[in-house]
Formats: sequence, structure tokens, C-alpha cells
Amino acid sequence: MTKYHIAMPKTWADFATAQTKLQGTKIHALALDRSYDVVLEGLAYDAGSQLITPNLKLNLNASKTLNAVQQILSFQKDGVLQTAAEDQYFNVPFVNGQAVFGIGSSATIPVLTQQAPKSLQWGTALVPTYAGQRNNPLNGNYNVLFRGASKQQQAGAWAFQKFLLATPNAAQWAIDSGYVPVTKAAANSATFKKYLKANPTYQAALSATPQGFVSTVFTGYNDYRTALMNAVDATLAKHTSGKSAFDALQNRPKRF
Repeated sequence: MTKYHIAMPKTWADFATAQTKLQGTKIHALALDRSYDVVLEGLAYDAGSQLITPNLKLNLNASKTLNAVQQILSFQKDGVLQTAAEDQYFNVPFVNGQAVFGIGSSATIPVLTQQAPKSLQWGTALVPTYAGQRNNPLNGNYNVLFRGASKQQQAGAWAFQKFLLATPNAAQWAIDSGYVPVTKAAANSATFKKYLKANPTYQAALSATPQGFVSTVFTGYNDYRTALMNAVDATLAKHTSGKSAFDALQNRPKRF
């Protein structure tokens, strides 16, 4: 950033501005994970187009969604961004000096800490706004209880859930995993605050949670997720247009 006089981006348009200062180099302004699905979901939400609403309305080829897809694909075509290859995540091109910025999970921070050369000065910040908004997809695993569980199994599952959400445990889980705490009590605990003071790179992810949202989860969500990843892959690997890929996703004969 210092060498090429690049400022911290405040909007997505600033990535394109940064790229103009990198002309003649092999450096991209931005690196993303191999699939841009999570970033797309955030951009679409910023624009007011939740991919699938809580009442299961599909906006997969809505104009605002397609504009977000086109934003990503045009950046890729123009060399503003690159997506990771076999390495899957943005940290590899980032630590190798092939990108100025990267967008990914907070769980990438421990990986960057391990992989980045000591000479690399890096930090974290909130993702820039798009369409004047900043909304952050919250991802993670779900704890589920099967409908046919016995009373004993139900009691065990509930005991385990309470164990996970106990403030000391939730705080330690966040410290050990690299994810943000799942409760406010854990985030405000003395244990996590002490950790945050010693590891300030986690502050951006914590600061992003008030603007966070979760994907709509429904029966068949795994099938939808696979189809979404295939649509993304088609635009990158097969150069299918965003409209064609997401029209096909919206109009799948078999509902998710």
C-alpha cells in the first residue's frame, strides 16, 4: 500500500482505483477464496436482494443479484481481483505478494499468522461498502437434533448446547478456532478481551457482527448450496455468463 500509494478502500469501487496504481505489475488489488459465493451473498444483500428470503422467495437471478455477480466477474476480467486456485483460500496469493487485499473468513487469520513472512506487515479491516451498505454473511456449522431423538438424547443434546454457550467455553472456543464468539457475554468476557488486546487482528471480524446476517436455511439447503457453488464455478472455469448461470440456478426443474 505504501509503495503504490494505495489507500484503505471504503467502497468496492476503490478496488478498481487501487488497480490503476498497480498497472505494469502482476499484483491484483483483491484476492478472494476459490468460490465467490459468500462474497456474492454479502453484495447482493447490500443491494437489497437476499438470495433466498425467509419465506423462500428465490432472488438468484434478480437484477440486483446479477449486478453483484457482474461486479465480481468484471473485476476478475479486468485483473482487479483473482480467485484462489487449488489452494482454495485467498491467503496463498496474499502472503505471496500477489494481492494487496483479501476477503475471507476470520478463521483465515491463524493461517495468515502462521504462513505470512515476518517481513510482511498486514492487518484487518471491515469489508468495504457496496451500494452504500455493508452487510456481512455469518457462516458456521449448525448443531442439530434429529426429530426421532429419544428423551435421553434430547436431554444430552440440550446439556451439550448449554455447555457450548457457557461464557468461559464460548470465549475459549473463539480463541481456539479463530471465529468470533457466538454470544455477547463471551465477546465481552475478560478472557476474550485479554486475547483481543494481544491479537488485534480479530477486532475487525468482531466489529462486523452487528451488521451480520445469516443465510436462510431450509430442507434441501445442501442441494441448493451445491447448485450455487456449481453456478459460481461455471462463471469462473467455463466462462459462462453470470446471467446464464444464475438464470439456470433460479429455474432448476427440481426445487431445492
